[in-house]
Amino acid sequence: MSCVSWAGFPTLQDKYDAADLVVVASSAARDGTAPVFGADAHAYDVRVDDVLKGDLDEPRVRISAMPDPCSGRAEYPEGDPLDTSEPLLVFATVQDGEWFTLTPTDGTAPFTKDALDSVVR
Repeated sequence: MSCVSWAGFPTLQDKYDAADLVVVASSAARDGTAPVFGADAHAYDVRVDDVLKGDLDEPRVRISAMPDPCSGRAEYPEGDPLDTSEPLLVFATVQDGEWFTLTPTDGTAPFTKDALDSVVR
């Protein structure tokens, strides 16, 4: 079991700057799990409407919701951030060849015009 200390990203711009990939996602469907820090993160097949940062050639990408693994299992303190039917901004980074949200709490934001306008691309 690994217990990590999470960096904080208080603004959407901070999340954008820290992410390797930022996408507008219109839907996400569960797609198994991905191992990270000794836990099995919930993985999703994410439908991408727009790539705001990073390189992505496909309209879909597999992204896992970074869990808090301190208990040895995937836990999501504020709920699984990708388990929604609402459009999202997804802030992702690569770990061992897999895409993951930045942290258990800072990997997504509701997609709105204001949210989109708040990040400098």
